[in-house]
Amino acid sequence: MNHAPLPENYYSNDLWLDSPLTEDEREALRDEIRQLVLSIKEEGDIGEPEYGAIGTVSLQSFRDKDSLTITAYLDPDELETEPIGDEVFDEDGNVVDSGEAHYLRDLGDTWSALEYDLISELVLMLDLPETPSELENYLLGGDEHGPCLFCTMKSPGQASFSVTAHIPETTQHIYDDAEFELARRLNIPIDGSAK
Repeated sequence: MNHAPLPENYYSNDLWLDSPLTEDEREALRDEIRQLVLSIKEEGDIGEPEYGAIGTVSLQSFRDKDSLTITAYLDPDELETEPIGDEVFDEDGNVVDSGEAHYLRDLGDTWSALEYDLISELVLMLDLPETPSELENYLLGGDEHGPCLFCTMKSPGQASFSVTAHIPETTQHIYDDAEFELARRLNIPIDGSAK
């Protein structure tokens, strides 16, 4: 399968301006990333986005892992291009091996902008390299697929596209130190318990 090209970088490009996410949804995404990196919780989502074809964007990061996964759930009936997933389920729930899978950006300009938007937020919030050739070293499957949201599953009612990023140790320390400093200044116990 031929895939849509990558941007030159994930920082100074304006591709995100065409993203279907609103600024409030983007801020909710950043807030979820913060909470997961700080291990306040292990999973979350940005709610139900205004853009009809997006079911939600969920995030997951387990305390014993140093990675964070973002998954966008789309309604295949709302898409111009029917996605092909790594796993494809038919109407009866049987798995049909596709042998190939779409990247989110393969579905058209709107979805290319969403993929760029989500990955650029990871780059910003996790302090990852902005160029695709360097960034792929921090992504699960990056050596094979490069930076992308990969279609992991397609069923009649839903298609999911995911990216998993490694959380660098220095980034984790920055978040932990910032939380500690804020708690110290506000006289809040670091474990969240009441005084």
